[in-house]
Amino acid sequence: MILVNCAWRQADIIKVVESIRLDNQNVFKFVKVEGIRIFFDTFLEDIKGVKLINESIKSIRGYQALGINIVPVVNNSMFDGYNKLLYK
Repeated sequence: MILVNCAWRQADIIKVVESIRLDNQNVFKFVKVEGIRIFFDTFLEDIKGVKLINESIKSIRGYQALGINIVPVVNNSMFDGYNKLLYK
């Protein structure tokens, strides 16, 4: 699971992320929104998923102003995901 933290343009983020395809297969499936947290399920390895989402969000007009943070959810914990990103 991947967590995208962003308060603005959440519908655009969901649309762009769900449209990512590899080998003719959708990579991410929207799960839920909790405040600024947008959760996506994926079959990809965490780091690769984070990179794909980051690149796809750049297609949103004005993405530079969105203040986005993307983190894998590891062991049902975003904190473990932060650690995985830091110590990869």
